[in-house]
Amino acid sequence: MILRTAMYLRILLNFDMNNRTLINTISDFLELPRFKKKCDGGGAVSLNYQNVRIGIGYTKGVTGLRLPHQIAGYIAFPEVESILEPFYKKYNLGYQPYTIYKSTRRFEHLSSIDLYSPADIHKVGNELKTMVFGDILPFFDQYQNISSVLMQME
Repeated sequence: MILRTAMYLRILLNFDMNNRTLINTISDFLELPRFKKKCDGGGAVSLNYQNVRIGIGYTKGVTGLRLPHQIAGYIAFPEVESILEPFYKKYNLGYQPYTIYKSTRRFEHLSSIDLYSPADIHKVGNELKTMVFGDILPFFDQYQNISSVLMQME
């Protein structure tokens, strides 16, 4: 019992991650300077640029922060959102300002890796880079405007 308590105290004393530290660490690690960092609250942070957003959830436990199995990229087209937003709000449908989104590939083991401090980002770095640079940024490039979405639907 004493050994277990000592282990948890050591972990808590070394625990230096919160949502602001997490998004700053991710942003620095990914080297995406044009994206603005945002703490969304409720276990989520994001990187935003113009009409696109990289959404990253996390859970906070006694032993550290953990990323989910996958993250998502969101694109909002103003010409669509200006039509949808009033209806969503009028009928209280939980408006989210994105027109299309893409979930990344899954890395099941991510949710079992504790991040105690910014230095720990390297524990999930390869997977994070794969999700962002391999899945989300190409998605943003593929759908730069509403016409590209329409062409894909035809």
